[in-house]
Amino acid sequence: MAAPMSMEKRTIEKTQNQLLYKSDNKYQKANINLIEGFNVWILILSFYFTMLVFIMLRMNSFPRPQNQLGDSRRDHFYEGNAEKHLHQLVVHGPRVVGSEANEKYARDYILNELRTIQKSAYSKSIEISEQNVSGSFDLAFLSDFTSVYKNIKNIVAKLIPEGGAKDSLLINCHYDSSVESPGAGDNGISCAVMLELLRAVSQSDVKLAHNILFLFNGAEENILQGSHGFITKHPWAGSVKAFVNLDSAGAGGWEVVFQTGPFHPWLVRAYAQSAPYPFGSIMGQDLFQSGLVPSDTDFRIFRDFGKLPGLDIAYISNGYVYHTENDKPVYINPGCIQRAGENLMSLLKALASDPKLANPGLDKHGTMVFFDVVGIFLVHYPIRIATIINSILVAAVFFKLGRKAVAGSHRNGYIRDMGTVMLVFLMTWIAIFAACLSMAMFMMLIRRPMTWFTHKINMLPVYIFPGFIVALYFQEFLRTRIKLFHRHDPWLVETLFFEGNLLIWSFLTLLLTIKGLGSAYMPLLHILGPLILRDQTAKFLKVNWKENHYFFLLLHLTSVSLPMLMILYSIHCMLLLFIPIMGRSGTEVNPDIFIAGVSAFTVIIITSYMIGLVYISKNIGRFIKWLIFVMVIWNAVIIFTSQGFPFSGNRDSPSPQRVLSLHIHRKFYNKDKTIIREDSGIWMPSFDYTQYHDITASNPTLQAAGYVTCDQGPYCGVPFLIPVLKLLHAKKSRYVKAGTLELPRVTAELVKTEKLSDDTARFFFQVEGPDHTTMCVRTYPDVRLLRWSLSPNLPSPVNLPDDLNETTYFVYYSHGEKPSSPWQFSIDLMSKRNLEGKESIIDLAFAGHYLHGKNKMTSELQDFVNSLPDWSTAVSWSATYDSYKF
Repeated sequence: MAAPMSMEKRTIEKTQNQLLYKSDNKYQKANINLIEGFNVWILILSFYFTMLVFIMLRMNSFPRPQNQLGDSRRDHFYEGNAEKHLHQLVVHGPRVVGSEANEKYARDYILNELRTIQKSAYSKSIEISEQNVSGSFDLAFLSDFTSVYKNIKNIVAKLIPEGGAKDSLLINCHYDSSVESPGAGDNGISCAVMLELLRAVSQSDVKLAHNILFLFNGAEENILQGSHGFITKHPWAGSVKAFVNLDSAGAGGWEVVFQTGPFHPWLVRAYAQSAPYPFGSIMGQDLFQSGLVPSDTDFRIFRDFGKLPGLDIAYISNGYVYHTENDKPVYINPGCIQRAGENLMSLLKALASDPKLANPGLDKHGTMVFFDVVGIFLVHYPIRIATIINSILVAAVFFKLGRKAVAGSHRNGYIRDMGTVMLVFLMTWIAIFAACLSMAMFMMLIRRPMTWFTHKINMLPVYIFPGFIVALYFQEFLRTRIKLFHRHDPWLVETLFFEGNLLIWSFLTLLLTIKGLGSAYMPLLHILGPLILRDQTAKFLKVNWKENHYFFLLLHLTSVSLPMLMILYSIHCMLLLFIPIMGRSGTEVNPDIFIAGVSAFTVIIITSYMIGLVYISKNIGRFIKWLIFVMVIWNAVIIFTSQGFPFSGNRDSPSPQRVLSLHIHRKFYNKDKTIIREDSGIWMPSFDYTQYHDITASNPTLQAAGYVTCDQGPYCGVPFLIPVLKLLHAKKSRYVKAGTLELPRVTAELVKTEKLSDDTARFFFQVEGPDHTTMCVRTYPDVRLLRWSLSPNLPSPVNLPDDLNETTYFVYYSHGEKPSSPWQFSIDLMSKRNLEGKESIIDLAFAGHYLHGKNKMTSELQDFVNSLPDWSTAVSWSATYDSYKF
């Protein structure tokens, strides 16, 4: 039977080629039988809409919250218990390192709960350890800098199986929070979940093979200091073989696995096989590790300093409340904690019972490709298998199209027409990007930026519809005005576009596979369904599409349904993360350009297999006019009503503008310690690209403010808490004069100088200040910083904007409990000039930040905060800045 089937298949392909390319190259005016364009494209829009509704319904589904009653099983996870922990953690307000809320209340509550759980443990024992740790390390996060910490507190509970164990699994949360934030989502919820997990697992009958360490770290918001103190100095750290890190970029929603490894693919396999509600994708890992997300987690510390593999799990929904006063339990969805608890409980039991934790064997190497299908199940397979599958499918496409290209006497015609299709695709992509970017520039021009920030649906008329309309109109223009392919049967022209898509997705799959990226699964899906369901099924059924329009559409849409569902799902998740980030991405990133780019990319993908349908559609102009009408009316509503205003103070779902404001007092000293300049005022760096334009219109303080100049002092002469000058450029920040601060200032003293050689000297310094202090070291052009005692490595200068020409090093210092002795360090400098002479060779600037307590707010700063509109949220504190010459 094989030989006749093969002959029949070749006959069909030969006939198709003959239909496309007659010897006289004239179009055969047979029964063209085009389909009704308006109906087709309404059907396609309904196809997209149905998928989006399904995705949003799925992502808003949660298990029913459980409460522990008198007769409830003791070894189950109960959201009600975790909720009680969460409310107790946030009740005392922001838990900034050094504050009473963090160093006493949160710490005492966790310790008391651990002791209570310790007493009720069943068949397992629990040990509790308090760590008070000091240390330092270099980190490249947002910029290169050195982090120094003293008296940072960690709390660790070790769950020991019956009979004991040598190796340990680590699970980590952080109980501190950022300034102003109650920290319910970031990261109180994770600590509350961990307390309930420890109770439930310690009272279960499950036999564990390994210890589980529950780390409640007290200084993550201090740029990952707590986890560094644990993994480098705690006596239990040496037993850890793998870890699970819990963090958040929002509040509520599904918790996502967005980083794994390095290597150790068995960790993903364990998650896939144990988690009842899986959510994760290697695309998220590739995206996060690309540096596009301005954030980092303790995962990095455990990986880089502990050399450990792990899973990084975080909440990404409702990023509007992240690091603001709105990060409260009320914004965490019911069932969210139950979902996380059940997932993590199953995962911990699986990992702590797996012999691979102690000896992964061959599973120590390799990477796992993984992705969930709308939270229903998780697909996972080793990347080596992915390479094989990808290569086979790409080869199949190349073979199919290559054989078609050389078939018969019309090979040059097929190659030429395929080249034309590729050119059409390229021109369509350019047109889509041009349309979306033009809309972005238009919105900026009329001062309607970020119209999608609160109302995400506004992306449709502002960016998606223009790109979609241009894609369709361009094809219709080529078809009717340019008469492209007018000599060919339209149905076989559509087939050319279909095969062109297979070729493009194959090349993309091949490129990502060669680069070793697991994200190659996404273009692979765009090959798999269309190739098997439409291409091969059509040949098997031998259907005449011209006479079976709706069967053709059904088969076509079915063949692309999985890749369309997965790409819309992935883009929805990406926007869920990135849209709130645009409200804190700094002055140098134009968020409308970014969202326009994402929208153009989205339109290109979702129309890839659809634009060929234009060539078999009639009266498509009617559909395009209808879509233009809807777009124009919708955009008019956005432009002329509050529907387009970016921010919202809605108490049920706030999406406010962040306003960073510091009451600062600056002093600049000569080498002889005389003050050469002194001023004080309210400094307002902008979190976003709009630079407070909407607030300024009605705020007297901002109206009276000027802009910062970077003419004195290291790092623009202003007290940045972290090295973000390249994101929040000081020259775009506002400054208005205000009263002086009566605060204890950072005191810096050059204790002694030690000459190491003719051109090298060591300078010893002693510094005292508040629990959050930053230091900027600026060397002169002919002076070189060789080393310092702050870290073992040669320090790297901080990244600076292009218009700031200096070599500056940034140091972030903090402490929990006040140290008994000053902060002491040394710096080695080399220069041809006299290092012990009267000339200055180095500038040191110290900023003392008062992030909590009675010194945090002044009356003038509070008045400014009170004057802000209800659709904004303030992040405010007081700071001193002292710049010295040595």
